[in-house]
Amino acid sequence: MDRMSEARGGWFSRLFRRRAPERNADGRHIRRVIEAYSACLAKTARERPHRPERDLPYTKEEIGRAILVALKYATTHEAAEPLHQAFVDLERFLSDDEWRLVDEYERLAAVGGLAGAMSEPRRAAAVDLLAEVEARRGRRFELLAILDREAKRDGDQASNR
Repeated sequence: MDRMSEARGGWFSRLFRRRAPERNADGRHIRRVIEAYSACLAKTARERPHRPERDLPYTKEEIGRAILVALKYATTHEAAEPLHQAFVDLERFLSDDEWRLVDEYERLAAVGGLAGAMSEPRRAAAVDLLAEVEARRGRRFELLAILDREAKRDGDQASNR
């Protein structure tokens, strides 16, 4: 496990140990979802960051919703940053078709075998897909920035009352 994975996993646990999101079953479920996802992220190799979506312990949507709820309770940058990164990293989990293409590309690239082993149209499709994944990750970062601005604005308005 690399240091980033350890940091992500550790922060999820500490976030909920200090302050549970809710005192009901939904709060416990959110914690279970995030802890399971954190364990999944810990298994991701740095040199091969993409994985099949079927490796996720819950759906992308359920994990994303759980992270967004947890972010409401993350009162410091130190607590929120790993959640932000985990939310964005959901896009690195690919459908089966996407995964097969990216896996082939990354395996061949790792050993320098792209030139003859992968057809040009397939290689181009893999490059395009990886660019699309990065664009989707960027949109997730933008969403988080919007939510952060709204939360700050709401907090400023509440303190002015």
